[in-house]
Amino acid sequence: MHPHKLLLVSVSLLLCTAIASMPEGEAEALLRWKSTLLNATSLSTWSLADPTCSWYGVSCDADGHVTRVQLVGAGIAGTLHSLCSTAFHNLTGLELGYNNLTGAIPANISLLVTLTYLNLDSNNLSGAIPYQLCRLPRLKFLYLSNNGLNGKFPWLSFKTTDQGMECINLSGNALSGQIPGSLPDIFPRLTYLHLSSNGFSGPIPRSLSSLQNLKSLDLSENNLTGGIPQEIGMISELQYLHIGNNLLGGPIPASLGKLNMLTDLNIRDNGLVSTLPPELGNLTSLVFMDLSQNQLFGTLPPCFAGMQKLSIFRLSRNSISGVIPPEILSNCTRIEWFDLSNNLFSGSIPAELGNMAYNELKKTPGDILGHEELF
Repeated sequence: MHPHKLLLVSVSLLLCTAIASMPEGEAEALLRWKSTLLNATSLSTWSLADPTCSWYGVSCDADGHVTRVQLVGAGIAGTLHSLCSTAFHNLTGLELGYNNLTGAIPANISLLVTLTYLNLDSNNLSGAIPYQLCRLPRLKFLYLSNNGLNGKFPWLSFKTTDQGMECINLSGNALSGQIPGSLPDIFPRLTYLHLSSNGFSGPIPRSLSSLQNLKSLDLSENNLTGGIPQEIGMISELQYLHIGNNLLGGPIPASLGKLNMLTDLNIRDNGLVSTLPPELGNLTSLVFMDLSQNQLFGTLPPCFAGMQKLSIFRLSRNSISGVIPPEILSNCTRIEWFDLSNNLFSGSIPAELGNMAYNELKKTPGDILGHEELF
């Protein structure tokens, strides 16, 4: 072969080898994932003919690197396996909630090392939460609710992550076992913890009182036992506490009255055997309170009149007796739903209750419980 032709062939081979060995780019990685999806009509703008930063649901930084993929409710169907790539060096947010993604959360999600926000809510994902999440050191917000995920609480997945995790929502899955008492050690900066509608059992960890930044705690609709820990009253920043529909039993701790910032309290249907602690009257920020379907007894404390922001008060299906303190209704002028049905109240009906029921029936669709249903 002529030396010049040999040189040309050699250069061509070297170029082909170099091109083949080039790392995958962000656009190519996204298009590769798109090609695996069963329904990607919403991604019609995803084409090399257009700049990646102009694609639907894709955000970039000033240098043109992909920083966020936001495809919430985009109607896509398929798996996540082909999305995870080393091409993404700046990806901080992956929001794919409310789609029809199936299969497991892939182990190679650990390739997305810059992620701080991961939202896979309301898909059809299954299997265990992979321990490889522990290789996402910057992850702060994790939303995996309303899927078909199973297994134990994935403490192993998080115990080596950065301690900056702020929000975890694993509600609406099929997780089981106990909630680990080591949570505050793993996530000391946690502000939001929702584990409702799973199959968790055992006690509510007393150590949760160490989560002094926690604002929202939802452990409702599980199989938790062992009572309401009085230490919960030490979480001073707590605004939302839902632990209803469990098997807790025991009394309502008076320490809950220390939660001055609490706006929502749900401890319904727990087999609680208790009087109503007067200290609950200190919850002056409370808007919603549901104590229904327990075994509560004694009287309704007049000091509950201090909850002047209360809008919804549910106490039905208990054994509360005595009279209804009129000051509760005269002071709590924002009440829209007042349910004391199926109790043991006696005495006359406060005039304030009649006025409230009449006014609210005029401006609220449906039926607010009337006098005949209260007694």
